[in-house]
Amino acid sequence: MNPFLHHLLYFLKPKEKYQERSLRAVIVYQFLVICMGVFFLAASVDYILGIYWLGVLSTGWVCLFLGLLYMHYKGFYHWITSIAIIAINFLIFIHDAFYGVLAGVSYFFFPLLFAVFSTITFKNKNFFYFHLLLTIICWFTTEITEHSLLLYTGFSVDILHKVHIFCMVLALIATLCFVYFIFAQIRHNAVIQERERLKKVVDNNNQYIILVDTNRKIELFNKRFYDFYREEYQTTLEVGKDYISYIHPYNLVGFEEGFRNAMTGTIFQKDILFQKSTETTWMTAHFVPICNKDNEVVSVAISLLDISERKNFERSLQETNNKLQQANQELDQFIYRSSHDMRTPIASTMGLLDLLEEEADETEQQAYIALIHKNTYKLDQLLIDIAQYVKIKHQKIASTSIHFRGLVQTIVTDIKQKTKDDSIHFQLDIRQKDTFYSDEERIRSIITHLVSNAVAYRNTSIQSQISLTVDVSDKVKIFIKDNGIGIEEEYQHKIFDMFFKASIQSTGSGLGLYTVKEAVRTLGGFIHMQSVAGAGTSFMVEIPNQEVSRQPRKKVKKSPQPVSTLSYNL
Repeated sequence: MNPFLHHLLYFLKPKEKYQERSLRAVIVYQFLVICMGVFFLAASVDYILGIYWLGVLSTGWVCLFLGLLYMHYKGFYHWITSIAIIAINFLIFIHDAFYGVLAGVSYFFFPLLFAVFSTITFKNKNFFYFHLLLTIICWFTTEITEHSLLLYTGFSVDILHKVHIFCMVLALIATLCFVYFIFAQIRHNAVIQERERLKKVVDNNNQYIILVDTNRKIELFNKRFYDFYREEYQTTLEVGKDYISYIHPYNLVGFEEGFRNAMTGTIFQKDILFQKSTETTWMTAHFVPICNKDNEVVSVAISLLDISERKNFERSLQETNNKLQQANQELDQFIYRSSHDMRTPIASTMGLLDLLEEEADETEQQAYIALIHKNTYKLDQLLIDIAQYVKIKHQKIASTSIHFRGLVQTIVTDIKQKTKDDSIHFQLDIRQKDTFYSDEERIRSIITHLVSNAVAYRNTSIQSQISLTVDVSDKVKIFIKDNGIGIEEEYQHKIFDMFFKASIQSTGSGLGLYTVKEAVRTLGGFIHMQSVAGAGTSFMVEIPNQEVSRQPRKKVKKSPQPVSTLSYNL
């Protein structure tokens, strides 16, 4: 659940009981309480002044507003408003009989009248217009008849003046109160509108959202969540009920785990297999704590996002990946077995050709036999390279202690036996003081292919120089540099591609550098190449020590005659 929804739900969370009612009901309630209080005070003053009949009348008004409060409790808001407006009109015109000295009474009740008007929502304008018209007609009739239709009483001037002052004070207090209530209504209307606007945002969200208190009682839910339960379970969500009662037993454990974590102030997220009425679907559940200003958890927001399509895609992708892996394994196995199976007759043929070459006398026959021998060798080398690539790519890393001086000498000796050019000069620099652990077969393959490439792409018009430096510490750095024909710049980005050959001079399979790249990648290292056409090529390989973090380094046992730099002329 994103932070926006988190703050949104906190804003929408009911913080007072009266917010669960309509704004009109709140204002009507305030109006009735003030009116009852005013008439209770008026009745008390009337009894003190000895105006008993007026005190009885005020007491009757108190009883009327008590009855209206009871109707308010029952929810009869329209009836309350109608009775209150009619009663206030009646009261205004009765008191207006004392035209002049008791005008303050009218000033008191006119604000009450308009306060009642303010309680009418815009959803029922006709109701408002009817009572406004009734008030205007009554007032206009009274003024036209010069109050002749109203009841007159014979109060003394002294009492009238006292009542006038009392009514003016009440009018001022009531006016201030209702001005405050009207402004409070305006502010509250703005809050209500904002709440409604934000509630639409929550309702239109693509997640199922529900807000529960610390006792697991439902405080709020969006329309999507409500419709989901109504359609799937034929159940109607209700505010105030325990949300656990709506959770399928299959999902109960996951929801309880999320609720407990959220109550500790921790945001909890989990993918759950949600049980619907007839099927199950994957959903991501977020349990977000809603805290007050004291950072105390007061509610938990629960959101569910349907991820069944994503899960189905992941499952389909995994199945496809498994099939591809199986196909690759079968293909690699086929190539590996085929290369071994085909090498047997090829090796036999090569042996027979060797015998034929030794026993043949004719020059032309010798040439054909040499050509057959060469092509057969190329085929054999291709199969060897393919088998080696498959083995290096899929064989698990076998970490052993590697002594680079002996390894490099063996590789150079093997290449010497296969090469018939005595002009190549090797310069070896082996620097190893610590024990190095890695996969020796892959290290051997890397060095062999790089050195073989340096030999294969040598410049036959000059003295060939190949330098090989090995520097061992917590990682091994292998530098191989030659002064061969180099690689054209336009081809340098392709040299590690499978079956790529940068020169027509190449007699190899095109798998050598590709195999080197895979071996280096498997060992967690990297390889870098620099080349200038006509000037030579250099490779730098860096491979980490596989055991450097698990055991202390050991000193390599020195030979009786330690040699750091060796030179070979092939």
